[in-house]
Order: sequence, then C-alpha cells, then structure tokens
Amino acid sequence: MGPRQAALSQSRTNLALATLFFGTFVLGTAELLVVGVLNLIAADLEVSIPAAGALVTAYALGLAVGGPILTALTIRLNKRTILIGTVVLCILGNLVPVLAADYGLFITARALTGALHGLFVAVAFVVGMSIVPPERMGRAISAVFSGFAVSAALGMPLGTLVGQALGWRGSFTAVVTLSLIALIATVALIPSVPSTGGAGDQAAHAFAPRVLAVLFLNFLVFASLYSALTYIVPFLESVTGISGALISAFLLA
Repeated sequence: MGPRQAALSQSRTNLALATLFFGTFVLGTAELLVVGVLNLIAADLEVSIPAAGALVTAYALGLAVGGPILTALTIRLNKRTILIGTVVLCILGNLVPVLAADYGLFITARALTGALHGLFVAVAFVVGMSIVPPERMGRAISAVFSGFAVSAALGMPLGTLVGQALGWRGSFTAVVTLSLIALIATVALIPSVPSTGGAGDQAAHAFAPRVLAVLFLNFLVFASLYSALTYIVPFLESVTGISGALISAFLLA
C-alpha cells in the first residue's frame, strides 16, 4: 500500500467515507437499473427480451474486464483525480440512453460505463483505506462496499418505480441527477491521495492462488445470481401476473 494520508478530522473522514458510499450506491443502482425496466427497454427499442438482457451482460463484461485494465492504466495518477474523472464519464455514459434511441450505442455505453464502475470501486477502496488508521481499514472497506448492498436493496426497486411512472429513460435521468450530486460531493470532500505503486506490484497480489480461488468463487456466485435476476421482471409479469408499481415491492423483497 502506498503513502498514507495525514490524519483527517473524524468528521471529515466520515464525510469522505459517506461520499464513497454514495458513489458506489449510485453506480450500483445504474448497474442494476436495467433489470427493473428490462421489459420497458425491450418494448421501446423494439428488441427482444434476451437482446435487452445483453445490456446487463455488456455492463458486467465491462466491469470484469475493463475495470482492471483501467485501474492498471491509471495506477500512477492521484486517486482523487481518478474518482472525479470517473464520475464525470459515468454521467456521460448514463446520458447516452436518455438522449439516444440506438440499441448498439446503448450496448457500447453500458460496457464503457461498466469499466468505469470497476475503476471507481478499485480506487474507492484505496482512498477509503488511506484516510483511516490501520485498525479501521476493515470498516472503511465495509462502508464503500455497503453502497452496493443498498443499491440492490433500495436503488433498483426505487429506480424501477420511477421507470414505471416516468418511463425507463426517467430512471436513467434520476441516476444522472444522483451522479451529479456524487460528483459535487467528491470534489468537495475527497482528499488528495497520491499514487500507490506500480501495476506490477498489484498484479503479484492479484494472481496469487488464494486470490484467484476467491475470484472464481465470486464468478460462480454472481453468474448464477444475475442469470436469474436479469429476467425476473419479465417472469413476474408473464408467469405470476405481477405488474406496475407492485414489481418494485417484489424486487425489494
């Protein structure tokens, strides 16, 4: 791990961690949002449900493949700068489906946004650990990661509710609005965090057998989870007869 930051005040540290939490919440919501409005996207863009499901696949591939690549390419940059740039680009990526009706462009934007999501997560962990004492690193990691848990529990159902009321583009507009808030908070509250070493040093840890074993386990878990989750809304509508705002309640459950 690279140089540690000078000690911040407790309140400033908490605000920085809250900002990282909010950032991962917004990006997690953007990732899962397609699941809740999949049928609306398919109908509007005149593509099949499986084709619309490819939007989830594109994001996941961007996250899994593009995220590590971007992290390696930017590892020498100041972490605060990376976070700000990543949020700006994510805003642009989530604006694409709002402004354009092209399915191919939507797929491309999802893959690129997924890669940026992966970069944000990696850097957010580093920033979180750098601004707390060693004994609080675990709590800092939990604060960052919990943004994803909350996005699945609340962000996706609420985004789906917005989509049912205002259309699926309204959901993405809401995500862009939240991303702007996250950008302002990042600029105002995240301290400067210098480079943490080279990509080679990180690779030595990333390809350790124990790490690869955990990554493979996560691959199996998330592959099975998203295989079911991606098409849960069409299933609810066509098999169980659930529709409208009630879908959000089922997603929350």
